[in-house]
Amino acid sequence: AGVAVVATPAGVRVGVTGIGVKAYRATGVERALDGGRTPKIIEQAASHAADGIDALGDIHASPEYRVHLAQVNTRRALTIAFQR
Repeated sequence: AGVAVVATPAGVRVGVTGIGVKAYRATGVERALDGGRTPKIIEQAASHAADGIDALGDIHASPEYRVHLAQVNTRRALTIAFQR
């Protein structure tokens, strides 16, 4: 799963690819970040990385594993973006 984060004073935008049939904005993550940027909030927000997405499975990864990757990579991307 690939994750891109754009963090500006106006807000945060999160894009995810490699989970479903096409790339998407993780609006659940974006909404969850309204409460702040603490490690706990980032962790909770990242858990929404695949909300509403029908994750694909194939010989490389199960749907559950792809969702897990999206959550982990979202947490990592948010943490790095907020350190800048």
